[in-house]
Amino acid sequence: MSTPDFPEERGPTPTEKQGFFAALFDLEFKSFVALRFIKVIYVIAIVFIGLAGLVFFFVAAANGDVVSAILALVFLVFYLIMIRVTLEVIALLFRIGQDTTAIRQSLAER
Repeated sequence: MSTPDFPEERGPTPTEKQGFFAALFDLEFKSFVALRFIKVIYVIAIVFIGLAGLVFFFVAAANGDVVSAILALVFLVFYLIMIRVTLEVIALLFRIGQDTTAIRQSLAER
């Protein structure tokens, strides 16, 4: 079984570690910055969604609207789940790209 011929890549690949500023100003997008900040993005989302949910809960509870207060908590959990799933999909796509590059490099070395 023969392996396909791949053109040689120039410059850094997504699996190679670069400095933050080198990755930030990489105009060819060979290095990804998003995976480095995905934890920070998730923490910020938790804080903002949590605060918004609690504000809506207490405003609804102060007005005596029990149904809206409970719905605020339900939507808080729903939005946290949606943010988590979205960030996991983003991380998954980046990791698929990294694994594909590693496979490509190992096939090129054969």
